[in-house]
Amino acid sequence: MKKLFTTFILVCFVSFGFSQYYYIPFINAGTNPGGLNTDDEYPSGSGLDASWTQVLAGSQSSPAWSSVETIPFSFTFNGTAFTTFKVSSSGVLSFASNVGTAPSYTNGNLPNASIPDSSICIWGLAGTGANDKIMKKTFGTAPNRQHWIFFTSYSEGSAAANYWTYWSIVFEETTNNIYIVDQRTGNATSTLSAGIQINSTTAIAITGTPSLANNAGTNATSSDNTYYKFAYGTQPAYDILGKEITTNAALSLTQAPFTIKGKIFNAGTAAVTSFDISYRANGGTPVTSSITGTNILTFTDYTYTHPTTWTPSATGVYVFDVWTSNINSNTDEDTSNDTVTKTITVYPNMVQRLPLIEGFTSSTCGPCVAGNTNLKTIFDANPNKWTNVKYQMSWPGSGDAYFTDEGGVRRTYYGINSVPWAFEDGGTAWSGNSSGYTVASLNAAYENPAFIDITASFQVIGQTVDVYATINPLINFPSSNIKFHVAVIENKTTGNTGTNGESEFFYVMKKMIPDANGTTIGPLTANTAINFDGHHEFKGSYRLPNDAGDPINHAIEHSVEEFTDLNVVVWVQNHSTKEVLQSAWATNNVGVDAKESKNGIIELFPNPANSQAFVRYLLAENQNVNIKIYNLLGEIVYSENKGYENSGYHTAILDVNNFSEGLYILKLTVGNNIFTKKLIIN
Repeated sequence: MKKLFTTFILVCFVSFGFSQYYYIPFINAGTNPGGLNTDDEYPSGSGLDASWTQVLAGSQSSPAWSSVETIPFSFTFNGTAFTTFKVSSSGVLSFASNVGTAPSYTNGNLPNASIPDSSICIWGLAGTGANDKIMKKTFGTAPNRQHWIFFTSYSEGSAAANYWTYWSIVFEETTNNIYIVDQRTGNATSTLSAGIQINSTTAIAITGTPSLANNAGTNATSSDNTYYKFAYGTQPAYDILGKEITTNAALSLTQAPFTIKGKIFNAGTAAVTSFDISYRANGGTPVTSSITGTNILTFTDYTYTHPTTWTPSATGVYVFDVWTSNINSNTDEDTSNDTVTKTITVYPNMVQRLPLIEGFTSSTCGPCVAGNTNLKTIFDANPNKWTNVKYQMSWPGSGDAYFTDEGGVRRTYYGINSVPWAFEDGGTAWSGNSSGYTVASLNAAYENPAFIDITASFQVIGQTVDVYATINPLINFPSSNIKFHVAVIENKTTGNTGTNGESEFFYVMKKMIPDANGTTIGPLTANTAINFDGHHEFKGSYRLPNDAGDPINHAIEHSVEEFTDLNVVVWVQNHSTKEVLQSAWATNNVGVDAKESKNGIIELFPNPANSQAFVRYLLAENQNVNIKIYNLLGEIVYSENKGYENSGYHTAILDVNNFSEGLYILKLTVGNNIFTKKLIIN
């Protein structure tokens, strides 16, 4: 979910002239302007998409200008058409033909005599490091392209050597809008001068200049980005910008009617006290209602709930448009930004989602303490709304003693390069520093419906963990790259102490079954269940490794402190998109004695049931199996002869769709042995 815009005051520095620009701050927008640039934010040559072109190399010990660069489309700045520009290693881009000496790495107020006329400034950046490169790339198609000038992995004039930051200047075709994008920062807070300078006496500076601080964090995606839009002309008095529709993109027909919700943003100078809000589905008749009694100040968000609910006529895909009008009984002066569109799919049914939070941490990482503490605080206050797996990592320094190669595989899969870090549902819902995870993020993911039902159980006998699961998709999932993952975790470890002061770690991954690559189960067909039986024997004796350079060898040893404290987390993940489709805690089959664990019923679920039930059983040897279900009158209402089955674990699917509500008895006959369980139908 995108973050709320922060209230921001527009400040313009003007002298001896009148500026024709105004700017709108999109603080913590959680996206890039227009959504065209979806590339990850990495250094050139170290993760940045190869389609970017270098404008200026790094290692500029003194401020330097690039060569003349051509704008790939018609573009007007302050009423004048320009075809070229130069950009400096100190963060200044100028359209002027005579730019003079590049501005200093030490920034100051705007306007400033050292800045050329017709310039866009992120002044105070410093391209002194080898990775401090300026890159360019054009996104989109004519006549709606954007040209990005990207300061990648840059330094900053007044910061320490280990500071790094990513910013961009963006030209937009047709609109002639200019954007300054705050994308990524680590290890320091910047002090920059950002804005537009018309000439030495006229500038429009972003509030905070010359000490403008970063809003973006360390995330390599646009999910924590802030940007500032500079538009030519006079700011309208009445202008509501449609921000997003927050109604879930997937709904169940059984839960209709639905409430249409979303966010708007007041981009005008007048406070909004009333407006009309309209929606339509698939281009149909608009549904319009008035909202009154508001006081939406300039550059602030408003979360709306449309007064009229929506009841779809059938399942299917609906394209939703939502827009505003009639602001304070006045016409919206910029209708180009009113409408927000979202595709909503209505399904026959759904199940409750349990978000999976995968955490990457280390006992040698100082900031990891705050990250782990934050996650535990949220988890403790919100039980039964999450699953969690922690991967102890091999850095910083010598790394964590409980690092495993399988944890390393998950790190590579997500491509992370810093800890603490966390991914909610594979990063499609949220990802970032664990310290920044919030209850709001958890609740948003929890409220997002799921369309896969997972029922799982496990048991620990000695040093062997047996895991059983049934994955039942409610809809089709056509991807062939869907995988089922099983992580055996230890709820709490205390033997692993590093240099950061932590003495307890929670939900530590000890082994993945069969391994970190999971089990391929896709594509999935609606209502066609898939069964999983997995097993792992922890070999040998316990050992606490010296560090990450001496990891546990699962073939001969283990690092489980208490086998009675093991737990199992399972999830289904689309490995193409990284989206986690559903997760679950496996139920611990405690109290199963050794005799029963070798022959008989392991689990009957769900219980109560209403359409299907599953019975898991274990055969100590090859035997004949028969299943019967009796009602309370002793009448047989279900009978199935499974025939002669091999030793091992088995799962039978029981069709109870036509059963009346009440109590039944399931009888499993294995050879000459009989096992019974109560079954409730509701």
